[in-house]
Amino acid sequence: MSQAVVSPAISKAQPAPLEPKAATAAAPKPKARSYEKIIYPTVVALVLLGSWQALVTGLKLPAYLVPSPVMMFQTLVTDWSSLFGALLVTLKITVLSFFFATVVGVLISFLF
Repeated sequence: MSQAVVSPAISKAQPAPLEPKAATAAAPKPKARSYEKIIYPTVVALVLLGSWQALVTGLKLPAYLVPSPVMMFQTLVTDWSSLFGALLVTLKITVLSFFFATVVGVLISFLF
């Protein structure tokens, strides 16, 4: 009869201890400070808007091609009444379309 080769890992195996060790949790990641969640996105947005304004002004691009952020804000303020009416019409169409698409989708799912 031949002897089986026993791997060193098996020969050094020990029985499990009767008392389980307390689980050691990894140190929790430090949470981002609340102001960091606001400051960083705000800085990025301001840098992007500033770059956009600088490019439009510096390259003297026509307003009908690429309007500047300042011009867009001015137009939003001056033409608010007509823009708000158009916004309401668009929202109404969007909500109704979503509702009908959901109903049709559910009905089709029952068929298949």
